[in-house]
Formats: sequence, structure tokens, C-alpha cells
Amino acid sequence: MDKQILEALNARDYARALALEPDYLPAEHQLLMMDLNAGRIGDAGQRLDALLKRHPRDPQFLELKGDLLRVLSQHGPA
Repeated sequence: MDKQILEALNARDYARALALEPDYLPAEHQLLMMDLNAGRIGDAGQRLDALLKRHPRDPQFLELKGDLLRVLSQHGPA
């Protein structure tokens, strides 16, 4: 099966999981990683910002935010 098709199916499944349980962090994390791996940096940043508003002290998301800012060469906020 084509990689893009598999990614779309996985994304659909994760989105369905979030529809059933909106705070299911493993699904949020996987969707975020899929955005990053696909080069959708803007989408990943928006998703991460929304997650940090709901979970401001989550170390996993804080670390990802620092990594994202580093990749974007925004060292000040990181």
C-alpha cells in the first residue's frame, strides 16, 4: 500500500480516537509527529500550541516545542 494512503488511514484513525476521547494524548502526539514527518511545520506548530494551552506543563509537549523552535532557528523562545 502507498505510504501516503497509509498515513491518511492512520490520521483518520487518530482523528476518530480524538473524537471519542478529546484528551487522548497518544493520538495527539501521533498526529503531531505525522505533521512534522510530512514537513507540515506550520500545522505541527498550531497543533502543538493548542496542546500546550490545554496541557501547559506536559513535559513531552514542552520538549517538542523546544525541538520545533530549534528546527525553526528560534532559539530565544526555546
